[in-house]
Amino acid sequence: MAKVIRSKTAVVKSQKKVKEEIVRMTTAAIAAASTEQDGYIYGGSAGQHLDVRIGECIELLSMGVCPSPQSSSLPSHQANLQDTKIRNRDNTQWNIFRTALPNNIQLPFNGGYNFERALMSWGYKSFLHNAKDVAPTLKLPEGDQLKLSMITSTGGATTVAIPSYFVVRRYLNGSDVDYKHFDQYDGGLKSGKWFYNDVQDITATSAGIWTRAWQLQLLRNEAYKFFTGGIRPDVDNATGKDAPTASRMLETKITIDHPTIEFNKYYTGRGFNQLPFVTTSSVQKVTGVATAYYEYLEHEHRFSPTIDIVKDRNKDLNIYCKDDGNNSGAVIARMTGSKYQR
Repeated sequence: MAKVIRSKTAVVKSQKKVKEEIVRMTTAAIAAASTEQDGYIYGGSAGQHLDVRIGECIELLSMGVCPSPQSSSLPSHQANLQDTKIRNRDNTQWNIFRTALPNNIQLPFNGGYNFERALMSWGYKSFLHNAKDVAPTLKLPEGDQLKLSMITSTGGATTVAIPSYFVVRRYLNGSDVDYKHFDQYDGGLKSGKWFYNDVQDITATSAGIWTRAWQLQLLRNEAYKFFTGGIRPDVDNATGKDAPTASRMLETKITIDHPTIEFNKYYTGRGFNQLPFVTTSSVQKVTGVATAYYEYLEHEHRFSPTIDIVKDRNKDLNIYCKDDGNNSGAVIARMTGSKYQR
């Protein structure tokens, strides 16, 4: 009779010290244009933020926002939400993200933006196992708060509540971390390394010449490493949608210490954009006199090698756009990476 080899069943008796948790957030309807309003925990009330418990600390892994929830009073893609801001208890701003529809949303609700995966070197490893490979995710110590606020566009009110969520990693009591000073780790608001996201707008291009759409002016004791960037060509400023006129944008170039170094030139027309603003985008499809939108999946361009702006060496980083000789509509540009400061 054949011998049966049985393996021992390992029983983990100790409590797990790390927990990943989804925290659902919402807002009340934002009643006016160009207004900022704090979000709060779903099922709670205004002013109820995510508190970091004593004996714990948290790391923000990813998040998602739904600017246009289904509503009988709110047709699809009519949300009027513009930006989403993340802050701590002391109202120190960590980052602000563009969350307008239809294809400006940096924090998609389904498949939220994962800060750890995007900016952990060129791979994806577990956190705190290797000090040389720590992602600059937001890290908050015990007693702190994770706060969310929504900002409407000039287009008007949201008319309905805006659902969103955080995915956080909780380091429970007994973890091998410093609960009181967790914000000094990479990505913490008291650290020298931050996740960096900056979105800038121009109202229109200057016909037939290079127009600057985004600029970083390097300050003393700062350095940057940019992993991704994007362009949103021909935008209607009031709504955030594709401009009603024909697309005029053609190309974009990225320069360092302009005009000393030209990193690269790209096509950035509406239908042939090498630098999509976000991963999921919608393209305008015109059939006769009717206009419809259809969705398709793009991949954010990842700079290889990364664009490195070095302190005491470089002075600025610029994105320039060019049209076909006719003024383009408004242009939105962004750069995302790590910021180093001492």
